[in-house]
Amino acid sequence: MNEIKDNLRLAVAKYRRLAKANYYCVFTLYIVAVLASVSSTMMALNSFGAGKALAAVTAIPGLVLIFTTTFRFSDKAKWHYDKKNQLQALLRLASIESSTASANMIVERWNKIDAQMEKSWPGFGSISTKSHGH
Repeated sequence: MNEIKDNLRLAVAKYRRLAKANYYCVFTLYIVAVLASVSSTMMALNSFGAGKALAAVTAIPGLVLIFTTTFRFSDKAKWHYDKKNQLQALLRLASIESSTASANMIVERWNKIDAQMEKSWPGFGSISTKSHGH
């Protein structure tokens, strides 16, 4: 049972780390988008960076939108937090159980969590090709 608890602890730490990484990634990208938007506005107001530089800075928020929509960092962060929470609850249960039968039950529940979570993995985003209202 100790090996199961150790593996659960490692899995909880792994999914916490992955959730934070995805969260920080989307947070950073949003900050970049806002800063680029403000910068391009200031560049246009001050007639600084006309032409290619202004166009490049102005394109950044749109690129961030495409990037975050495609890679779905927010959805993946939520998925990782959900899995971490489920495994953490299982770890708590394993901490109060000690028999071999309980170890088998913990492993069975862990397998069910893995199977359930795999079905809800966000994957990559896509651009909708459906016509809305037509």
